[in-house]
Amino acid sequence: EFQIEGILSATAAFISFGLVASAFYIFNDLTDITADRQHPEKLERAIASGQLQAAKASIVVLLLSVSGAVLALLTTGLVGLAMLATYALLTMVYSLGLKRIPVLDVLILVSLFLWRIIAGGSASEISVSYWLLIFGFFVFLSLALLKRVAEQEQEDTTQQVTAMSTYRGYDTKDREFIRYSSTAAAFASIAMLSLYLDAGLFPAADVPASGLLMIGVWAFWILRAVRKSLRGEMHHDPIEFALTDRVSFVTILVLLVLFVLTSQPIAI
Repeated sequence: EFQIEGILSATAAFISFGLVASAFYIFNDLTDITADRQHPEKLERAIASGQLQAAKASIVVLLLSVSGAVLALLTTGLVGLAMLATYALLTMVYSLGLKRIPVLDVLILVSLFLWRIIAGGSASEISVSYWLLIFGFFVFLSLALLKRVAEQEQEDTTQQVTAMSTYRGYDTKDREFIRYSSTAAAFASIAMLSLYLDAGLFPAADVPASGLLMIGVWAFWILRAVRKSLRGEMHHDPIEFALTDRVSFVTILVLLVLFVLTSQPIAI
């Protein structure tokens, strides 16, 4: 069962990671100024457009990082601070060079998301199951690959050399590989959700109908996202797409309702 202390600790961990993640999003923009100024959408960002000077942006990065670290230390102790520092270090090396290594770039992004899940479990003292991590791996892998697909499709549409060939390390020969891999990861996430519901969240052979509906709803969303990405109809960031697309918003609400209907008070 959830305890108020665990909820508060998890909330504090969420905020501290959010602060540090925001800091390194800005740091990443600082490292990508030249490429972003060649991008049809990213050139409007504050740093790339010159609305925010690099020096001031660096100060914001420092303030956000320190704020996140202090919050983590005060609420989750040295363990939480160490987990936050690991996240920050991995994000920094990604921005400085690993994002230019094909395949490794998406695996690093997946690792960052999974690390946040692990940190949340540690802060709330809830055991994070193997099944949840495997499901999360394929979900985030699919989304990371869809981001690369969307970037590539955007290059074709604008006929500009932008993110993919400028600093991602991919070229036109990787097109089919990225497409096939994103689709395969999407189907794998559906399969892992099915196994997770059966072996991780619910007693075997006793999965409620709402759990089966959850699988169908998730399949609809992730495959719709794949289709839109392959057709060049998705924003270059699948996360932003999920937060702004009306169908995605309704789908997420339905998934939350189904999760509540299906959940049982055991460890996740």
